[in-house]
Amino acid sequence: MEALAGYVRLPDPPLGMGAALTNLGYAQISRGDLDSAEGFFRRSVDVRRRVAGENHPALATSLEALSDVLIRQRAFVAADSAVTEALGIFQRVLPEGHYRIAGLLTQRGRSLRGQGRPAEAEPLFREALAMRIAAFGDGHFIVAAARNNLALALEAQGRDADAEPLFRAALDGYRRHFGDEHVNPAFVEQNLARLLLRTGARAEAEARFAHAIPIARAAFPASRATLGDVVSLGLLRCERRPTEALGALRDAVDELRPAEGGPAPDDYLRALNTLGNCLAQHGQSAEARRVLTTSLEASAGRVHDDPSRTFARQLLERLPPPRR
Repeated sequence: MEALAGYVRLPDPPLGMGAALTNLGYAQISRGDLDSAEGFFRRSVDVRRRVAGENHPALATSLEALSDVLIRQRAFVAADSAVTEALGIFQRVLPEGHYRIAGLLTQRGRSLRGQGRPAEAEPLFREALAMRIAAFGDGHFIVAAARNNLALALEAQGRDADAEPLFRAALDGYRRHFGDEHVNPAFVEQNLARLLLRTGARAEAEARFAHAIPIARAAFPASRATLGDVVSLGLLRCERRPTEALGALRDAVDELRPAEGGPAPDDYLRALNTLGNCLAQHGQSAEARRVLTTSLEASAGRVHDDPSRTFARQLLERLPPPRR
């Protein structure tokens, strides 16, 4: 902040002011303040555009940072605009195949995937993967990251058989570099576990969720994606380890519950329905009825045949009548 204050006092901002603003933006990301980070990155873009011009790598760096925080905020269209401009600059000023270009291809792929356009993202991820293998070698952790991104794009297209070996290779690559207990391989293991659950490999999915979730929760305790995986693990453990499953599912419901008066998100309704189903399986009908009624009340604004409402309604109908 002191460096920025010194720059602000100058009549014409130097290029270094853009770097100071970018660094402050990343500091805000580390604190979880994405709105403040976006503000610093936008100021950095403005300064570097005025001082360095439209084709300077410094401007591309600020645009790349801006696109990153916009992706984190799920503002995918705005992120795509920023990263496309940055990519054009780097492609004009850097040698073909430069690793910075690979980074921006990946960033643009993420913005397209976030917009629901995974087929358009796929060739960008493939190009970035090839460039990173050429630059760093097949065993580098950044190559593992590229494989994970490509796998996510394939999975989003329903191509699980193509995605699975890429997730496994990415997990192996991350583990070789970071070890077995680091959050980076844990995130990839969660991705693999979700695919395995969907494709019916329930035993391996359970084992992988059980290993990855505690690592991910320790690093990012408020992650809704990981809370969704807690629900999946509860689903898998309900039959054989019901006490453990029910405790975890109750905790997930509490953590996913929306603010008073706010709309009920899908992950909260899924947690309620999974808890209600597990309670019903183990004869705890009274609590199951309360949980499933809560699910229907929370989703009251949705259409009648919404899947979460249909599931809760059908399960309620199958419960034995309450005791008088």
